[in-house]
Amino acid sequence: MTRPVDIEVRSLCKRYRLRKRRRIIAGDLLRLLTLRRLEYKSNEALSDLSFDINRGECFGIIGPNGSGKSTLLRILSGVTRPSSGTVRFGGSVGALLELGAGFHSEMSGRENIYLGASLHGLTHRQIRAAEEEIVAFSELGDFIDQPIFTYSSGMLVRLGFSIAIAIKPDILVLDEVLAVGDESFRHKSFNAIREVRQSGKTVVLVSHDVHQVAAFCDRAMLLSRGRSVMLADAPAAVLYYLQTTGGSGSTDYLECGALSVAVKQGRILLFYQGKPITKGYGIYSSMLSACGWMDVLDGTWQTERLDDKSLRSTKVIDYLSMSLTWTVRVLSETEVAVELTAQLEKPFGIDRYHASILIDPAYTKWSTQDTSGKFPAIEIASHEWMHVNSEPLHSTWIVASADQAAALPEIRLSVTADSGEFTPTVLNTDYQLGSRVLQLLRRNTEPSGSWPPGIRTLFEGRVQLRPP
Repeated sequence: MTRPVDIEVRSLCKRYRLRKRRRIIAGDLLRLLTLRRLEYKSNEALSDLSFDINRGECFGIIGPNGSGKSTLLRILSGVTRPSSGTVRFGGSVGALLELGAGFHSEMSGRENIYLGASLHGLTHRQIRAAEEEIVAFSELGDFIDQPIFTYSSGMLVRLGFSIAIAIKPDILVLDEVLAVGDESFRHKSFNAIREVRQSGKTVVLVSHDVHQVAAFCDRAMLLSRGRSVMLADAPAAVLYYLQTTGGSGSTDYLECGALSVAVKQGRILLFYQGKPITKGYGIYSSMLSACGWMDVLDGTWQTERLDDKSLRSTKVIDYLSMSLTWTVRVLSETEVAVELTAQLEKPFGIDRYHASILIDPAYTKWSTQDTSGKFPAIEIASHEWMHVNSEPLHSTWIVASADQAAALPEIRLSVTADSGEFTPTVLNTDYQLGSRVLQLLRRNTEPSGSWPPGIRTLFEGRVQLRPP
């Protein structure tokens, strides 16, 4: 049976105006004197969010710092108004957003109980009836009659959460402030949240403890730069988040239906229906020069969003006077186009380079237009890259398929535009988490052995998925 919707969000956007920081000049003074506005730039904290939260559901919101989590909770709790879009509720909302929110620092904890509860619409009689319950739950003892500017952050959490639980809202909205309390109070708090859920109420929870979200929430939404990247069962959303945020550097996301793509530090990770298709480095490239193999993963990448379905990620290699750029486009929920280009300021000697995709070891078969075969068992003790194909392959595409029981889509890696010949290579290795490796390898065909200055397309191809 379909549960009724408690929170309905449609096309939600939130923009903040940021005044440009610079010295006041004559033009600014003229604008002030003529009552004209100064120049501002716009920062979009949330962009075109649409989702529903069902009654009785525990809904998690996860994402890196600056992704828009707290802004979204402020809108859901009524503290902030959206710039555009709509939010509809199926009941009353109680919120605990940040330390000391809604409290008066000069007033005592007991006085702030009356202040905070009244802000949620409770009458004086209702607050008096709940007062002792709130005091007992907070475990503040004699401190309840002390001004709250004397409280520690943990004491503020105790008081704020005690009030939020006691008012018994239909929808409980909680920010990650519960992480500040001590272990015993956190345990007590989550037991109280479970009781709220068991009574049929709705809970919206933001927490950096994603393992707690996975265990406690029914569904979770991953936010990145104000956009929804994935909305799925909580364990699947958390797994996706954890597998795309390790190491340094930020992660940018694209999504289309069942397909999600994460671009991070020169690697491209694919997920289908919340399941990871790639492993380790995902899709990446390396070049072999006189200095040895150079992974494009090294260094710092800067990523820009071209539109809702494409990203461009670039890094500068100063010591080589070269910059590399990945362009990633999601063509459909089963196809991704990738392009790697190099811009050279001076000649660069290169022997060979490749585009590779590291995939799940559940893939058992491979094929090209020339031949086919099976992946052998992975040797756990071996860390060598092992060629599976015994004969050279002469094709510009390669396919991997999994056993039907694995429920993984077939993967095809292909070249779409090329001035030379790529040679497919099938590798089997434990070097990256026991991955299978599909690789398109190309040797440098320049007579001089060096690339001349200018822009060169190293690889332009596609990854296509065929659902199981």
